[in-house]
Amino acid sequence: MMMFQFVVIPYSIGFSLLALLPGWRSLIAGSLGAVALSGWAFGDVGSMDSPAVIVALPMVGFASLGLFAGGLARAATLLGRARRWRLSHPLLVLPLVFVAVPALFLALAFWQNKAQEARLAPPSPECTARLHDAMIADVSLAIPLAPAIDVSLGQGYDPTFVFRINQHAREFCSSASAGVPSITRISIDVGGRVPRGPAGRNEAVCSQRRPFAWWQALCRESDTSDGAKYLEAVNVYVLGRFDARVLLAMSAEITDWERSEMAAITPQRAGDGLLTYVGAHNIFFTRADVPGYLARCYRMSQVDDLADLYCSVGYPLTAELGLVYRFRTREISFDRTARQADSSARAIFESLRKR
Repeated sequence: MMMFQFVVIPYSIGFSLLALLPGWRSLIAGSLGAVALSGWAFGDVGSMDSPAVIVALPMVGFASLGLFAGGLARAATLLGRARRWRLSHPLLVLPLVFVAVPALFLALAFWQNKAQEARLAPPSPECTARLHDAMIADVSLAIPLAPAIDVSLGQGYDPTFVFRINQHAREFCSSASAGVPSITRISIDVGGRVPRGPAGRNEAVCSQRRPFAWWQALCRESDTSDGAKYLEAVNVYVLGRFDARVLLAMSAEITDWERSEMAAITPQRAGDGLLTYVGAHNIFFTRADVPGYLARCYRMSQVDDLADLYCSVGYPLTAELGLVYRFRTREISFDRTARQADSSARAIFESLRKR
């Protein structure tokens, strides 16, 4: 009964308004009026701040569909009459168009819905569970399809496979099945800020216990070290092939802007081989034991239980790879926490190497 009220009646009224007009002039004028009326109705209903929009919108939609079908049917009969087509009698054309237009509309909606379901469908269980071969520079990787991971193949974020998006995950599966993809960056979110993806996917990745640092970090294995606790995101990228400025404007090399800011600051010793540069907006740290190491930190507006500094770290990991990661720390314990965070970041990437 509700379908009859909200679908059939509005559609029939709209159809009748144009299907029974006498001639071309009235049909053209009526069609222009119908377009204006439909546009106004959709705008008015769309601006409603009421639950009634759930009922009103389908009624307006099917009434507009009826106007379209009625205009089409009447145009077909008038054209057929002018050209003396035998099958253009109103008793044949009007019922045919009345039924065919909504049938085609529903078929199109069904097809679009199926296409959307296919686009959003998760990768196969076999694809989700296994590790996928990839290369970054000259390093062979075995990458899990964990929602907290994404990989880039170009100079920047385009193209990128974001594994928490089903379509991207399926595409990476296909790419890895066809051959070993050469990636320019891999990012691992270990701080839980990135959504864990569609329900069940992370569980599928984590269902098989693996003795890897990435498994402990992404599958929430009990790892209470300060480095693992404060670490948030780890990025490894190919030097010269990936534009690291997109990584929070942080790269594995000290930029000219950072050099100029640090040059105006007198460094202070903050630990064994650790120097700190306290600027107007940022605090920089360098380490003598890690060539090229630079931590750029800023004080958080609200001190939480774990940290009062939020830091981005970058330095060349090898001659071809750069490492950039983020972590939180208390300023007073920066030296200890930074070393543990660095150890955790390195361990996570090393555990992705193909064994």
